[in-house]
Amino acid sequence: MEASKDTSVRDRPEYASAELDLSILAPVFIMTYLATITASSLVLLGRGWTLTLISIAGLVVSVCLNLLLIPLGLKHLGPAGGGAGCAASLILTEATVTGLMLWTIRGRAFDKRSLTLLGKTAGVCAVVVVVDQALGRLGAVRVAIDAAVYFGLAVAVGALRVGEMYRFARNAFRQRAGAPA
Repeated sequence: MEASKDTSVRDRPEYASAELDLSILAPVFIMTYLATITASSLVLLGRGWTLTLISIAGLVVSVCLNLLLIPLGLKHLGPAGGGAGCAASLILTEATVTGLMLWTIRGRAFDKRSLTLLGKTAGVCAVVVVVDQALGRLGAVRVAIDAAVYFGLAVAVGALRVGEMYRFARNAFRQRAGAPA
C-alpha cells in the first residue's frame, strides 16, 4: 500500500467548494460563545421569556436570510454559492441573536475583566490567523503550529490563565469523586 502524502486541503479539489463556506463560518464560534454566556445570563436574571422571544426572532431571521441568500449565492457563485449563502445566513442570524441578547442585558453580564479577556482572545485569534496564512501549505503540521502559537500567546497576554484552569479542573474532579472542594 502506498503511503499517503500529507497535502493541504487546498490541494484537494473535492474540498475546494467548502473553502469559502468554512471561511465564512469561522467567526460563528466566537458569536456562539457570546450567545451562550448571554443566554445563561438572561436566564439567571429571570428573563427567560425575553430569551425565548429573541430565539424565535432568530428563527424567523434565519429562514428569511436563507430564502434570500442561498438563491443569490447559487446565482452568482454556482453550486458552492448555495453553501456560502447558507453560511452567510448563519453568521448574520447568530450576529442578530447575539446582538439582541447583548443589548438586552447590556452591562449586567460582562464586567471590565471579561471584556478585557474577550479583547485579548480576539487579538490572539487575529495573530493566529495571520500565522496560519503565512504558513501556507504545510498541511496538518500547520494546525499543530497554530495551536502552539495560540496557547503560547494566550498564556503570555493573560487570556488563558493556566493556574485558574488547573484549580477549576482539580475542584471539578474532587467534586466528582465526592470530596469537598
